Amino acid sequence: MPPLGLHMAIARQVQDALKADDLCDEQGGYLLGSTAPDIRVLTRWDRQLTHFFDIFNFDDQHGVEGLFDAHPQVAKASLLNAESRAFMAGYLTHLEADEAWINLVYRPYFGVGSDLEGDNRANVLDRVLQYELERRVREDQGFMESCATALSKAALDIEVGFLERETLERWREVNLDVVARPPDWDRFRHIASRHLRDAGIETMEAIDAFMTTIPDLLTETHTHVTQQKVDEFMDLARERSLASVREYLQ
Repeated sequence: MPPLGLHMAIARQVQDALKADDLCDEQGGYLLGSTAPDIRVLTRWDRQLTHFFDIFNFDDQHGVEGLFDAHPQVAKASLLNAESRAFMAGYLTHLEADEAWINLVYRPYFGVGSDLEGDNRANVLDRVLQYELERRVREDQGFMESCATALSKAALDIEVGFLERETLERWREVNLDVVARPPDWDRFRHIASRHLRDAGIETMEAIDAFMTTIPDLLTETHTHVTQQKVDEFMDLARERSLASVREYLQ
Protein backbone atom coordinates (compact mmCIF):
# COMPACT_ATOMS: atom_id res chain seq x y z
CA MET A 1 0.00 0.00 0.00
CA PRO A 2 1.12 3.65 -0.25
CA PRO A 3 4.67 4.30 1.01
CA LEU A 4 5.56 6.46 4.01
CA GLY A 5 6.12 9.80 2.31
CA LEU A 6 2.78 9.63 0.57
CA HIS A 7 1.06 8.83 3.86
CA MET A 8 2.68 11.88 5.47
CA ALA A 9 1.56 14.06 2.56
CA ILE A 10 -2.06 12.93 2.91
CA ALA A 11 -1.90 13.46 6.67
CA ARG A 12 -0.53 16.99 6.20
CA GLN A 13 -3.33 17.83 3.77
CA VAL A 14 -5.86 16.68 6.38
CA GLN A 15 -4.10 18.79 9.01
CA ASP A 16 -4.19 21.85 6.75
CA ALA A 17 -7.91 21.33 6.14
CA LEU A 18 -8.81 20.90 9.81
CA LYS A 19 -6.40 23.42 11.37
CA ALA A 20 -6.89 21.54 14.65
CA ASP A 21 -4.65 22.61 17.53
CA ASP A 22 -4.02 18.97 18.48
CA LEU A 23 -2.49 18.26 15.08
CA CYS A 24 -0.57 21.51 14.68
CA ASP A 25 0.93 21.47 18.17
CA GLU A 26 1.87 17.78 18.05
CA GLN A 27 2.79 17.55 14.39
CA GLY A 28 5.66 15.13 14.91
CA GLY A 29 3.50 12.62 16.73
CA TYR A 30 0.77 13.10 14.14
CA LEU A 31 3.10 12.41 11.20
CA LEU A 32 4.58 9.40 12.99
CA GLY A 33 1.06 8.07 13.51
CA SER A 34 0.33 8.49 9.81
CA THR A 35 2.99 5.88 9.02
CA ALA A 36 2.73 3.75 12.17
CA PRO A 37 0.59 0.88 10.80
CA ASP A 38 3.61 -0.03 8.67
CA ILE A 39 5.69 -0.43 11.82
CA ARG A 40 5.15 -4.13 11.26
CA VAL A 41 8.23 -4.08 9.03
CA LEU A 42 10.16 -3.73 12.30
CA THR A 43 8.02 -5.92 14.54
CA ARG A 44 7.34 -8.63 11.91
CA TRP A 45 3.69 -8.67 12.96
CA ASP A 46 0.98 -9.82 10.59
CA ARG A 47 -0.51 -6.94 8.59
CA GLN A 48 -3.93 -7.40 10.17
CA LEU A 49 -2.50 -6.65 13.63
CA THR A 50 -1.68 -3.08 12.62
CA HIS A 51 -4.10 -2.39 9.75
CA PHE A 52 -7.18 -4.24 11.01
CA PHE A 53 -8.05 -5.10 7.43
CA ASP A 54 -7.63 -8.43 5.67
CA ILE A 55 -6.73 -7.80 2.04
CA PHE A 56 -7.76 -11.36 1.16
CA ASN A 57 -11.21 -10.97 2.73
CA PHE A 58 -13.66 -9.41 0.27
CA ASP A 59 -16.39 -8.83 2.84
CA ASP A 60 -17.13 -5.26 3.92
CA GLN A 61 -14.35 -4.11 6.26
CA HIS A 62 -13.33 -0.83 7.86
CA GLY A 63 -9.93 -0.63 9.52
CA VAL A 64 -10.85 2.24 11.83
CA GLU A 65 -13.69 0.23 13.31
CA GLY A 66 -11.39 -2.77 13.62
CA LEU A 67 -8.79 -0.64 15.40
CA PHE A 68 -11.25 0.61 18.00
CA ASP A 69 -12.71 -2.85 18.50
CA ALA A 70 -9.24 -4.28 19.12
CA HIS A 71 -8.00 -1.35 21.22
CA PRO A 72 -10.97 0.40 22.88
CA GLN A 73 -8.57 2.38 25.09
CA VAL A 74 -7.79 4.68 22.15
CA ALA A 75 -11.35 5.02 20.84
CA LYS A 76 -12.04 8.20 22.86
CA ALA A 77 -9.53 10.89 21.95
CA SER A 78 -10.46 12.96 25.00
CA LEU A 79 -9.03 10.27 27.30
CA LEU A 80 -5.55 10.48 25.72
CA ASN A 81 -2.78 13.00 26.19
CA ALA A 82 -2.21 15.54 23.41
CA GLU A 83 0.55 13.68 21.57
CA SER A 84 -1.29 10.37 21.78
CA ARG A 85 -4.42 12.00 20.31
CA ALA A 86 -2.41 13.41 17.43
CA PHE A 87 -0.66 10.08 16.90
CA MET A 88 -3.95 8.21 16.69
CA ALA A 89 -5.42 10.83 14.36
CA GLY A 90 -2.47 10.22 12.04
CA TYR A 91 -2.98 6.48 12.40
CA LEU A 92 -6.56 6.87 11.13
CA THR A 93 -5.37 8.66 7.99
CA HIS A 94 -3.12 5.71 7.19
CA LEU A 95 -5.91 3.17 7.54
CA GLU A 96 -8.25 5.23 5.37
CA ALA A 97 -5.64 5.83 2.66
CA ASP A 98 -4.71 2.15 2.48
CA GLU A 99 -8.34 1.12 2.15
CA ALA A 100 -8.87 3.69 -0.61
CA TRP A 101 -5.89 2.25 -2.48
CA ILE A 102 -7.04 -1.35 -2.03
CA ASN A 103 -10.58 -0.66 -3.18
CA LEU A 104 -9.97 1.88 -5.95
CA VAL A 105 -6.61 0.76 -7.35
CA TYR A 106 -5.16 -2.53 -6.16
CA ARG A 107 -8.14 -4.86 -6.36
CA PRO A 108 -9.64 -3.64 -9.64
CA TYR A 109 -6.33 -3.22 -11.52
CA PHE A 110 -3.79 -5.56 -9.91
CA GLY A 111 -5.66 -7.98 -7.64
CA VAL A 112 -6.93 -11.49 -8.25
CA GLY A 113 -10.13 -10.20 -9.84
CA SER A 114 -8.32 -7.89 -12.26
CA ASP A 115 -7.07 -8.54 -15.79
CA LEU A 116 -3.61 -9.08 -14.28
CA GLU A 117 -5.06 -11.63 -11.83
CA GLY A 118 -2.93 -10.66 -8.86
CA ASP A 119 0.18 -12.53 -10.01
CA ASN A 120 3.76 -11.62 -9.10
CA ARG A 121 4.12 -9.27 -12.05
CA ALA A 122 0.92 -7.49 -11.08
CA ASN A 123 2.26 -6.91 -7.58
CA VAL A 124 5.49 -5.51 -8.99
CA LEU A 125 3.54 -3.10 -11.22
CA ASP A 126 1.47 -2.05 -8.21
CA ARG A 127 4.67 -1.29 -6.28
CA VAL A 128 6.11 0.63 -9.24
CA LEU A 129 3.05 2.88 -9.35
CA GLN A 130 3.08 3.42 -5.59
CA TYR A 131 6.73 4.37 -5.62
CA GLU A 132 6.27 6.80 -8.48
CA LEU A 133 3.63 8.62 -6.42
CA GLU A 134 6.00 8.54 -3.45
CA ARG A 135 8.84 9.92 -5.56
CA ARG A 136 6.71 12.85 -6.66
CA VAL A 137 5.86 13.72 -3.04
CA ARG A 138 9.49 13.55 -1.99
CA GLU A 139 10.52 15.96 -4.74
CA ASP A 140 9.08 18.68 -2.46
CA GLN A 141 12.23 19.23 -0.42
CA GLY A 142 10.59 21.86 1.76
CA PHE A 143 7.88 19.42 2.79
CA MET A 144 10.40 16.67 3.50
CA GLU A 145 12.50 19.02 5.63
CA SER A 146 9.44 20.12 7.59
CA CYS A 147 8.57 16.46 8.22
CA ALA A 148 12.10 15.75 9.43
CA THR A 149 12.00 18.73 11.80
CA ALA A 150 8.61 17.76 13.22
CA LEU A 151 9.57 14.10 13.66
CA SER A 152 12.84 15.02 15.36
CA LYS A 153 11.08 17.31 17.84
CA ALA A 154 8.38 14.79 18.79
CA ALA A 155 8.55 13.96 22.50
CA LEU A 156 7.15 10.47 21.88
CA ASP A 157 4.99 10.78 24.97
CA ILE A 158 2.66 8.39 23.20
CA GLU A 159 0.56 6.06 25.33
CA VAL A 160 -1.77 3.96 23.23
CA GLY A 161 -1.33 0.56 24.85
CA PHE A 162 -0.21 -1.45 21.83
CA LEU A 163 3.09 0.16 20.82
CA GLU A 164 6.09 0.58 23.10
CA ARG A 165 8.24 3.71 23.22
CA GLU A 166 11.39 1.82 22.17
CA THR A 167 9.62 0.54 19.06
CA LEU A 168 8.33 4.03 18.27
CA GLU A 169 11.83 5.45 18.64
CA ARG A 170 13.14 2.92 16.16
CA TRP A 171 10.26 3.68 13.83
CA ARG A 172 10.99 7.39 13.99
CA GLU A 173 14.53 6.65 12.78
CA VAL A 174 13.08 4.72 9.84
CA ASN A 175 10.88 7.71 8.99
CA LEU A 176 13.78 10.14 9.28
CA ASP A 177 15.82 7.96 6.95
CA VAL A 178 13.00 7.95 4.40
CA VAL A 179 12.49 11.73 4.35
CA ALA A 180 16.25 12.33 4.10
CA ARG A 181 16.71 10.23 0.98
CA PRO A 182 16.70 11.83 -2.50
CA PRO A 183 13.62 11.30 -4.68
CA ASP A 184 15.10 8.69 -6.99
CA TRP A 185 14.55 5.01 -7.75
CA ASP A 186 17.50 3.54 -5.85
CA ARG A 187 15.38 2.97 -2.74
CA PHE A 188 12.92 0.95 -4.78
CA ARG A 189 15.37 -1.95 -4.87
CA HIS A 190 14.91 -2.39 -1.11
CA ILE A 191 11.23 -1.51 -0.84
CA ALA A 192 10.12 -3.98 -3.51
CA SER A 193 12.70 -6.68 -2.76
CA ARG A 194 10.17 -9.30 -1.65
CA HIS A 195 7.96 -8.75 -4.70
CA LEU A 196 11.00 -8.86 -6.97
CA ARG A 197 12.13 -12.15 -5.43
CA ASP A 198 8.64 -13.59 -5.86
CA ALA A 199 8.83 -12.59 -9.53
CA GLY A 200 12.16 -14.44 -9.89
CA ILE A 201 14.30 -11.28 -9.81
CA GLU A 202 16.91 -12.16 -7.19
CA THR A 203 20.50 -11.64 -8.31
CA MET A 204 22.19 -8.24 -8.48
CA GLU A 205 22.46 -8.63 -12.24
CA ALA A 206 18.74 -9.41 -12.55
CA ILE A 207 17.80 -6.46 -10.32
CA ASP A 208 20.07 -4.10 -12.29
CA ALA A 209 18.43 -5.26 -15.51
CA PHE A 210 14.99 -4.83 -13.98
CA MET A 211 15.75 -1.26 -12.87
CA THR A 212 16.50 -0.28 -16.47
CA THR A 213 12.93 -1.27 -17.39
CA ILE A 214 11.26 1.08 -14.87
CA PRO A 215 10.27 3.73 -17.48
CA ASP A 216 8.61 1.07 -19.63
CA LEU A 217 6.92 -0.46 -16.58
CA LEU A 218 5.52 2.94 -15.60
CA THR A 219 4.13 3.38 -19.10
CA GLU A 220 2.58 -0.08 -18.93
CA THR A 221 1.16 0.60 -15.46
CA HIS A 222 -0.49 3.81 -16.61
CA THR A 223 -2.29 1.86 -19.33
CA HIS A 224 -4.03 0.05 -16.46
CA VAL A 225 -4.32 2.91 -13.97
CA THR A 226 -4.83 6.34 -15.51
CA GLN A 227 -3.91 9.62 -13.84
CA GLN A 228 -7.63 10.24 -13.41
CA LYS A 229 -7.91 7.08 -11.32
CA VAL A 230 -4.87 8.11 -9.27
CA ASP A 231 -6.53 11.49 -8.66
CA GLU A 232 -9.71 9.71 -7.58
CA PHE A 233 -7.68 7.70 -5.08
CA MET A 234 -6.07 10.83 -3.64
CA ASP A 235 -9.44 12.57 -3.37
CA LEU A 236 -11.03 9.58 -1.62
CA ALA A 237 -8.08 9.10 0.72
CA ARG A 238 -8.22 12.76 1.79
CA GLU A 239 -12.01 12.78 2.06
CA ARG A 240 -12.22 9.66 4.22
CA SER A 241 -9.22 10.61 6.31
CA LEU A 242 -10.62 14.07 6.95
CA ALA A 243 -13.99 12.65 8.01
CA SER A 244 -12.43 10.09 10.34
CA VAL A 245 -10.04 12.54 12.00
CA ARG A 246 -12.71 15.23 12.38
CA GLU A 247 -15.06 12.75 14.05
CA TYR A 248 -12.27 11.42 16.27
CA LEU A 249 -11.18 14.82 17.56
CA GLN A 250 -14.60 16.40 18.00
